[in-house]
Amino acid sequence: MTKFRYVLPGLSKKHLLLHGIFWAAFIAYEIILAETLIGRDYPLNYLLHYLLYVSLFYHHAFLLRKTVDFPRLRLPLLLGGLAAQLIIFYLLNILIATWISKIYYQDPPELFSINAVAQVAYRMLYIAGMATAFWMGQIGIEQHRKVHQMEKEELQSRYRQEQLKAEKLQAELAFLKVQIRPHFLLNVLQKIYMQARKQPEQARHSIMQLSELIQTQLIADSRLQDIPLMEEIRYIQNYIRLQGSLKTIHLDFRLDIQNFPNKEKILFPPLILSTLIENIFQHGLLSDPLQPASIELHLSERLLRLRTFNALSATQLPRHGIGMQNVRKRLTSLFPERYELQHHKDENSYQLELTIELQAYD
Repeated sequence: MTKFRYVLPGLSKKHLLLHGIFWAAFIAYEIILAETLIGRDYPLNYLLHYLLYVSLFYHHAFLLRKTVDFPRLRLPLLLGGLAAQLIIFYLLNILIATWISKIYYQDPPELFSINAVAQVAYRMLYIAGMATAFWMGQIGIEQHRKVHQMEKEELQSRYRQEQLKAEKLQAELAFLKVQIRPHFLLNVLQKIYMQARKQPEQARHSIMQLSELIQTQLIADSRLQDIPLMEEIRYIQNYIRLQGSLKTIHLDFRLDIQNFPNKEKILFPPLILSTLIENIFQHGLLSDPLQPASIELHLSERLLRLRTFNALSATQLPRHGIGMQNVRKRLTSLFPERYELQHHKDENSYQLELTIELQAYD
């Protein structure tokens, strides 16, 4: 058989001491006040009446708490409980008064006068009011704890969601980097292989340049997500020199870096700019001196702008755009609402412009 155990809020074991202190102070105050205004009374009279008051206090608080479980019957239960408490409280007062009178006074007490009934009713309502205030305070504390717990759980849930988003973003960025790197390596290795057949000495020099580029990539991967932007720019310069050593190219490269403090401290995600530069060599026509490709890279304290132009070969293979898709995904993840990427392609040429708002560094 299942047993139901009800615990009145605020009456747990850890709160019993506080309740004891409250009742001791309350009873002492009332006894001192009564003896000052009326005169000394017998200790047994105090003992019996205050036992009755304490019992009424917790019984009424219990009654209020139970009416919460029956919202449709709350008012009838409350009124019926008050009536029953008043009757029982009045009868017990009669019993105590009769007994005390026989022991100490020998005269029968005045029990059924209007004044006596009013005094008992007032006392009963006074204690019931205290119990009501106690119950409302406990309900308020209980609701506050529930709201605090819900807010705490919500914050924890948001924190876990943000952690999951961050982990997912890191995984996606790592995957995108892995997709970018094979493109670069395969393209360059293929060109070095072709060079080695005709110019083995130049091929050895190209291999050394490639090893320097790979070393830069490995260093970038061993750090946190971002690297110094100036390192990425130097990487692009080395990449262009490597491509120039592999074949004859017609390219106008303009680098405009304003002189401002802390430019070496600007951090930037690797393999974004370099992927856009790689696309020029992978898909553009750089062998025509009449239509040279161009790269303009401008850097100021708060702005990075890259413009590229290259002619297209009539025999160009269809582009799948995986590299560009990866770059756009990374830009959206890393620079939300802080970048603009525009590109235009027609039958003969391809143009691109990327603008990124940089964060200020003190």
